[in-house]
Amino acid sequence: MYERYTEPARRVIFFARYEASQFGNAEIPPEFLLLGILREDKELARRLVGESRNVESIRERIERETTRGEKIAVSINLAVSQAGKRALAYGAEEAERLNQPQIAPVHLLIGLLREESLASRILTDLGLTLERLREEAARLIVPPPAPSRRASVSFEPQESASEPVTRDLVALAIAGQLGPLIGRERELDRLIRVLSRRTRSNAVLIGESGVGKRAIVEGLAQRMANGAVPAGLLDRKLLAMDLGVLLDPRRRPRFAAGYYLPEIVFLPGLFDFAVARQDWVSLEAIKVLEPMLARGDVRVIATGTPAGYREAMAKAAPMASQFEVIPVLPPNDDQSLAILHGVKQQYEQFHDVTFSDEAIQAALAASARFLRHRPLPDRALDLLDEAGAYVSLRRAEGDSLEEREVRRRIRIATHKMEHAIFMHEFDRAREFSEQGRQERQVLKQLLEQRQPDTAASGTVTAQDVIEVVAGLAGAPVAVVQSLIAQPDASGIERIVKQLLALVPQGREWLEPLAAYLAGCSPEDAHKLAAAIQNAAEKPKE
Repeated sequence: MYERYTEPARRVIFFARYEASQFGNAEIPPEFLLLGILREDKELARRLVGESRNVESIRERIERETTRGEKIAVSINLAVSQAGKRALAYGAEEAERLNQPQIAPVHLLIGLLREESLASRILTDLGLTLERLREEAARLIVPPPAPSRRASVSFEPQESASEPVTRDLVALAIAGQLGPLIGRERELDRLIRVLSRRTRSNAVLIGESGVGKRAIVEGLAQRMANGAVPAGLLDRKLLAMDLGVLLDPRRRPRFAAGYYLPEIVFLPGLFDFAVARQDWVSLEAIKVLEPMLARGDVRVIATGTPAGYREAMAKAAPMASQFEVIPVLPPNDDQSLAILHGVKQQYEQFHDVTFSDEAIQAALAASARFLRHRPLPDRALDLLDEAGAYVSLRRAEGDSLEEREVRRRIRIATHKMEHAIFMHEFDRAREFSEQGRQERQVLKQLLEQRQPDTAASGTVTAQDVIEVVAGLAGAPVAVVQSLIAQPDASGIERIVKQLLALVPQGREWLEPLAAYLAGCSPEDAHKLAAAIQNAAEKPKE
């Protein structure tokens, strides 16, 4: 429905959906489309409506003449009312009348004036006429889809417009594509406070890889989607940008000084560049970013490891000093267990399996024995993900042709839904989401028609997790079961330290080897580790 809309016009629909949800409306009438236009295009509102108090008077009138219900969560299921759809159709007609290929907010405003409603009465009372609005639209040169012209950064790549350089996390949150944030309320509240500051409003989440830094940013996106943030953050988008964009001159965003940027940019791994690249300070992209941070033209959320942050302070102190540090420590076992339960639904949908409570407990226990060198919750999630893929593959080998065809249709519907979300075509995204839901229901019925022993094959059990760990570690299943059941891993930890001192770094599965040696003397462990090192260093004949 919104293919021809400019990016600002699509955001009008998003803001209108948010306004309707705050009033508890089950649909979006024309008056909330008007509020969406006023929120999105403040320059247009200033030219046509006048002073800010006039804008506030419009909101107050809508509040007086609209029945308010209980607030609801913002959702793509909140559709435009019939009167609203007629107003949008009128706006499309106006764009065609002017031979303008895309629909901008001013066209939507004309459509609202043409459709008899509270919105049209408000616009008429303000002295706006079709002639005046059409003159405004006639002067408009509609650009190709891109972020608002108010922004100081154009997120369109310089050469290829087909390859997206950002992901709108708020749009993904509205579509339900982000997992829940569990146990990180303190870090999230601190992040919101930093972004709401007048100065030094950039934040860097510092923690080891896998502790959940990105999850905190996704939690912020969900807060923004639900309107549970200060007013200064409601009008903003949260755009995740790949660091490769900053390094590629052909795709790098174009910066212009002197303008206010309403978006918040998420740059994961920014502070680890200091470790990965010795020429980090000399990169042109960083040179461009540094003065913008100093001027406050852009707000950035970055992430990094403690080592990366220390290196950044040593090599690029002026830029690093523009960020407020938010430490992110690994969660404990209880918090990790809650996180695993909270995100399991996403993994279940991805693998089309069901995780038992015992499987989640086994993943947490096995990661503590075999992947202790990696932080929680990442190490346990990896095992859970691997177990899901293991069971999904095992079941796929027994799928019928009909079941495989249904799974193919589910993948296509999911792909189309994700593309629609990226294009902010939320109504189409809802349609594709419903298609996927119906296909999953068909698949469920097909699986229930199987024999009982195969119908249950989509459940991931603790035994499945153990078999996955045994395969990765190259250890017998019985040994893995025994080690997971051990209440104390101090012996394993001691031997791991000895192995790390002698065996070349980077060995992913030193823990299983240590498990075998747990009952050995330190001298025997030392001899075996030395033999492994010698074998690894011996040149091949």
